[in-house]
Amino acid sequence: LAGRRGLVLRAGEPVMCLKNDHEMGVLNGATYPLLSMDYDFGSLCISVTNERGQDVTIQRAWFEDVDESNRRFDDSVGFTFSYGATVHKFIGSEADSVILVDEYSRAEDRIRWLNTGITRASKRMLIQRDW
Repeated sequence: LAGRRGLVLRAGEPVMCLKNDHEMGVLNGATYPLLSMDYDFGSLCISVTNERGQDVTIQRAWFEDVDESNRRFDDSVGFTFSYGATVHKFIGSEADSVILVDEYSRAEDRIRWLNTGITRASKRMLIQRDW
């Protein structure tokens, strides 16, 4: 957010869900196109196209690193920007093209981490390693 106050998102931007809400059809780690974002009676409302292709509005949402109350443990659903994600956050999801920046330093876990990262790509994969 580069130090800006307030959240500026536009329709069409990718957002990643941070908590399952099966009733709404949004899943943790999945990326959705943002339809709209608004505040209704002080609560953030985020509209996305869900897993079933339906347009849904999550009435009690929060946005990572912006929402100061950061309600991770109640019944609200969190979202974050999804132009990039860690391998850990992207588990269970896939994208057509993936750029994997290999900076993993723990040798004992590196092979599993690479396997998880590589299997996120459905069409194209670019791995970058600086060494």
